Amino acid sequence: MRHNKLGPMMLTAVVLLGIPALAGCGEAIQQGAEQLAEGAVGGDVNITDDGIRVEGEGGEDLAMGSNLALPDSWPPAVPAFEGGSLSVVSVSGDNANGMWTYEGTGEDALASYRSALEAAGYVIETESTIGGLTVINAKGNGYVVDATIGEAAGQTSITLTATAG
Repeated sequence: MRHNKLGPMMLTAVVLLGIPALAGCGEAIQQGAEQLAEGAVGGDVNITDDGIRVEGEGGEDLAMGSNLALPDSWPPAVPAFEGGSLSVVSVSGDNANGMWTYEGTGEDALASYRSALEAAGYVIETESTIGGLTVINAKGNGYVVDATIGEAAGQTSITLTATAG
């Protein structure tokens, strides 16, 4: 007979996906959800009306919400996208990921982030556009940065992945 175990990360995902429904239900339920998630991931979970932040015991940082602040753990050598709303960010060791939404055009977002990379000393190695989605690969300051910028339904999204190396 085969038994399936619900691993800690699966439990955390279930809890985090259900948290928006619980956020308006009161302080006691919110604290209970935080404690359940903290027990599953072994870190600190903070739930607010603006989103969720999980800080792992190993220094990992994950946040989901709206108009998030960039965490202190974001690598200072990697330029963040300026002028948008940060909705997802994760940092683990020297690696970081972020997702922003931007009310301007994809062309404006692309020009802005390309300039930020170059001003920070990065060299754009490749840039390609396919169907309205532009991908930039840049190297500098001990990092490889991949930026994906696309526009759909009047909103632009910017996704950054920074890997040490």
